[in-house]
Formats: sequence, structure tokens, C-alpha cells
Amino acid sequence: MDKERFGLNQGRPRPPYQPQDIHCPGCGAGLTVKDEQAQMVICEYCGKHLDVSQEEKTVLGQGPERKWEFPLKIGDSFRYKGARYEIIARQAFIEDNDVTEVTREYLLYNPRRGTLYLSEYGGRYDLAWDTHVMPVTSPFTLSRGSTMETHDGKKWVTLEAGEYELAYVDGALPWVAKVGDRSRYVDFADKGGTTERFDVQWTANEVEYASGVALSLEQVRQATGKPELGQGVVRPKSEDVVKTRRWYMILLLFCLAVLAFNGIMALYCMMSGRQVLEQTFNPAQLTEEVLSEPFTVASGGNVVMVEAEAGGLDNAWMALDLAMVRENETVVHVFDEDIQYYHGVEGGESWSEGSTEETSYIEVPEAGTYRLLLHAVSAPGETPTATEARHSVRVRVYDNVRLPHFYVVLTILTAFVLFLTFILYSKWKSGEED
Repeated sequence: MDKERFGLNQGRPRPPYQPQDIHCPGCGAGLTVKDEQAQMVICEYCGKHLDVSQEEKTVLGQGPERKWEFPLKIGDSFRYKGARYEIIARQAFIEDNDVTEVTREYLLYNPRRGTLYLSEYGGRYDLAWDTHVMPVTSPFTLSRGSTMETHDGKKWVTLEAGEYELAYVDGALPWVAKVGDRSRYVDFADKGGTTERFDVQWTANEVEYASGVALSLEQVRQATGKPELGQGVVRPKSEDVVKTRRWYMILLLFCLAVLAFNGIMALYCMMSGRQVLEQTFNPAQLTEEVLSEPFTVASGGNVVMVEAEAGGLDNAWMALDLAMVRENETVVHVFDEDIQYYHGVEGGESWSEGSTEETSYIEVPEAGTYRLLLHAVSAPGETPTATEARHSVRVRVYDNVRLPHFYVVLTILTAFVLFLTFILYSKWKSGEED
């Protein structure tokens, strides 16, 4: 066999496609089909949509009367990675019938390198190409800011999702499209913050995937050779979704860390101190006045915590008066506690309010030996007055306690900030930017 004659193993290039000339069945105008994959051509003279997938040319319908403005024209060049592409088709998509929210898409054709898709929205450009890489999970369940992974191991952040309608098309397409066709879409950006993009589009029963990159206006100007492109156009500021999501995550994690720290510190303060007294007093003692056993405060300025627990208090209340006295019976501090605990069932649901315990903090000015002087009265239910105690009280005293109030307040404030941040993040994800 003559290898030279047949060019075996020579890597001979594929013969270039020769553009085909056709005539529009509607107006008879001559048209040129440059892409051999083209299945639909729009007549540039009468606007009719022609199905060119078969030998016989069929009129699919008439295009819309409205002419959309495109910064780039059919036949314009676009250079990418050293190759020249030509714009052979243009499409305009709108959402919610809002003609001011238009996405323009250009089909770029190179006879040896296939097709690329250049899309523009609000002066921002993306370049994409078909890919067989698929997401690990369904992308149509995700909202803005959600993350997704593809089977090549890359992680993506959802930029936006929605449904748009084809409002205009001209040129030649490698598929049949009609004005009014609707598609669902989800756009993703690289989680690492690069310019890489990943897009998913669902039209009818077909799902298509595309990889791509975000292009700056200057890159598009250089690729098209149009330095005037975009001049005089007010472009809205583009939100960096990946960066915004990262800041939300940082803020949420920071709030969680501060909340955990303050919670731990508040718990530490409440558990700090040395127990110096634990004593139980019966109702008869409390009805009169009773002194506790003596206890020692180690240093002046120490904070002493007094815990009072009313035993058997159930759907009842207690008014407890306490005084802290020195050995010489000098009163240092007087305070009172209203202890009440009620519970029940209403409308089939259980409820409760109050507690059988109360806690007080006292700053003791001097070190020394002290006692507690106690007096109490209590009554069941809603009895307005009482003359005697019907419940016992157990008292615990802790010396050198650290006050938890500062950390408790910070915990509450941090929890509020965390809740507010989560609400704002949820609204941002759902697109409620206001």
C-alpha cells in the first residue's frame, strides 16, 4: 500500500468546510451558510426563520418586528487563543418580560475549532464552550451563594438562577430555536475566586453544560478589535458573589466563635468560686428570723454569690428577705428575693413560668466571718398575702466569684448579631437584595 499516496499516519488535516449558498423561500434572497452544523438560518432581508437541516428549506416562521440593539454584528471577528472566530448568530433573552433586563448571546464559529458562546449582561461578558463535565448534585435546587461540586473535583458558587425567554435571534444556529422558547439556567463561579465559570441550561427535555471564563471589557475590546466597545454605556456595578459569600461566611463563623467564647466564659464565671456555706432552713425557722452558720470571706472586695432554692415550691410563691451580717452583728447588705414557680396545661399544651431558685451577687468590702439572716413567708396559688413560711429554703454561699454579667450581655448581643446576619444572608441568597 502506498502510504505517501494515501497519507497514512501523516496527520492530514480535515478538508475545510465550504460555505453553502441557499435562497430564502420567503423572499428569494441569496444567503450563505458558513457553519456546516447550522440547522436554522434567519433571513437578513425578510426576517423569516428557515430550517436548513434538510435538503429542502422550510420556513419556520417570522421573527419579531422589534430589532434589538447589539454592540457586535454578524460577521464580526473574535480572537481567542490565537484563533479567529466569526459571529454567525445573535440571540437576546429576557426575564419576566422585562426588556430592560436583556442578556445578549453571540455564537462564535471557527471551522476547525467549533463554536464558542459569548454572552453579555449589563456590560459584563462571559465566554463559554460545551463540556461533558457534570455536577455531582442537581444544580436547579440551588440558590445564590450555594456551593456545588462537579465530577472533576472543582467546587463552584451559585451566581444566579432563573428562567429566561428567547426574544430575538438572527444569523445561523446549529439548532432550531423559536422566539418564545423558555430555558431554565444556573450560573456558577469558581469557589476559589478565579475567572472560571460553569453554566447549566435546561431547555425542553435537554440539559446542557458549559465551562467558561469571565472576560473584562478590555479583553473583549482586544478580542473584537473594537476599542470603542462599551463607551458611553453606564454599566451597573457587578457584585462579586463569591467574595460576598466569603464575607458572610467569615462573619457567621466569627459570630459563632464569639458566641461560644462568651458562653464558655459566662459558664466559667457562674461555676467559679469556693463554696463556704450550704444550709437548709425549715418553714418554722423562716417564719421567725434565723441566722445561718458562720462562713468566711477570704479577701476584701470579693464577690459572694448566694443561691436560694425553695424546696417543694409548686404553683406557689415565696418572699425571702436576707441580710448579710458580720460577727459583731453589723449588717453589711440587705436584699430580698421573690421566688415563684407556676405550671399547668392550657389548650393541650404544657406551660411553666418562674423558677424555684434565685441567685444574688454581693461585693463584700472586708475579709472576715459573716452570717446570713433569713426571714420568709410563702403561700400557694394566687393568695395575695401570707404571714408564715410553708416551704423550706436551702442556701449555698460561694466566695470569690467572678461576675458573669458582662459575658452574659455579650452573649445576648452576639446571638442577636448572629441571628441578624443569618437573616440577611438568607435574603441575599434568595435574591431579596433590598
